[in-house]
Amino acid sequence: SITSCRVASGVWQIGTMAFNSCQNLKTVVLPDTLTVMDGAPFYHCDALRMIVFEGTMAEWEQIEKSESCIPKQTVVRCLDGEIPMAEVNE
Repeated sequence: SITSCRVASGVWQIGTMAFNSCQNLKTVVLPDTLTVMDGAPFYHCDALRMIVFEGTMAEWEQIEKSESCIPKQTVVRCLDGEIPMAEVNE
């Protein structure tokens, strides 16, 4: 069972339910080339606690995504700070 995953540099889109039900997934590393996250790519990823985004907080905000596409227990760590999803999803 996978506990961490690194999405390759150059990937610009993550599709709906891409990581659906990866129950043991705790950490995901996303490249700064990412521009779109469709639907709920981390649906039923209840253990997910950290997304490491290889860009800045401003670049993270520019990604086309729904507010609820990241589970609320998750923190997004960018080069220049962290974004707790619990605060975003309130």
